[in-house]
Amino acid sequence: MAKELTESERAEQKKLDDYYDKVSKHIKSLRESHGQTQEHIAIVLGKKDYSNYQKIESGRSRLTLFDAKKLAKHYKVPVNEILNPYEKNDEDYFLNEENGANHYGPKNKVNINIELDGSDETLEKSLELLKKVNGLL
Repeated sequence: MAKELTESERAEQKKLDDYYDKVSKHIKSLRESHGQTQEHIAIVLGKKDYSNYQKIESGRSRLTLFDAKKLAKHYKVPVNEILNPYEKNDEDYFLNEENGANHYGPKNKVNINIELDGSDETLEKSLELLKKVNGLL
């Protein structure tokens, strides 16, 4: 049986959901401002078909760090511009510690979830990705 979330946990989950919603809207806006189609971006990201990318833009799937990096390279912007959908004057800018969240912030910090399967190969690939991301900060 799933544990019921506390009020604090629900509030944090809401902030995270709102963040991903803003990321989705931000990457859609970025794509449209460049006059590109979802089909084109799906190809850039190596998706099997555009519906996989469409799910990201619509908020039904979350943008991965790997895809964020590809988008940043494609649009020739820092990864931070993809991952930070907030305006600098937005009170939630970077979801910083001041508003109770402990996500990446203006100090060039980023939290990353890595899935490991116990294999050395996956671990090495994850470490290489982390090193690359660290180099971008």
